[in-house]
Amino acid sequence: MDMGEGLKILCIYCAGGAGREIAELAVSINSIDKKKWKEIVFVDDNKELEKSINGFKAYSFKEITRNYEINNIEFVISSGEPYIRKTISDKLVQKNCSFVSLFHAGFINFRFTEIGFGNIIDFGSQLSCNVTIGNNNYINRSVSLSHDVKIGNNCVISPCAIITGNVTIGDNTFIGAGAIIRNGVSIGNGSVIGMGSVVVRDTEENAVVVGNPAKAVRFNNDKRVFTSKGN
Repeated sequence: MDMGEGLKILCIYCAGGAGREIAELAVSINSIDKKKWKEIVFVDDNKELEKSINGFKAYSFKEITRNYEINNIEFVISSGEPYIRKTISDKLVQKNCSFVSLFHAGFINFRFTEIGFGNIIDFGSQLSCNVTIGNNNYINRSVSLSHDVKIGNNCVISPCAIITGNVTIGDNTFIGAGAIIRNGVSIGNGSVIGMGSVVVRDTEENAVVVGNPAKAVRFNNDKRVFTSKGN
């Protein structure tokens, strides 16, 4: 009997730097979980996409759905842009695609914690009790989520961010590396929190907030965090 028989194909949607990191997380999970996936591949809509990235095959969305039965593939989205995550997620939901969550090997799911679909919790990140996480969020390396934190959908939390107790993070939010959010603060939908910022008060929707203590400097009207390709 083929050891891969019955196993699915993991499709990592977006093949940039974050995608390559998440591929390594998936390889780690696959080695521990007795071959969870038969194959790990990239999916990306970039017309200049290479056919092999770090040894993984890469396809456009049209190619992946043409080459594999839809019931045999499952997706996780690796973009570091919240609104790109939302756009891709909406497309996959419309196409009736399956999502999978990726949790690092040391992850502990405490009692009374609720986690939706399509989430990534990368190496070293930890959740406390009574945390609620929506769908399609990317929690990067060594993030700390304290008790009663609530995270919406399509959010990106960068490495070493500290989210203290009773914080609410709205949909499509980006939190930069090393940011600290004070207990009880609410982060509005679509906000961008700059790296190293210390947020001590609520933010408006779509606000770009930086500094210590953090202050709003503009609104994220173009709904982008990065300007370069590959995120």
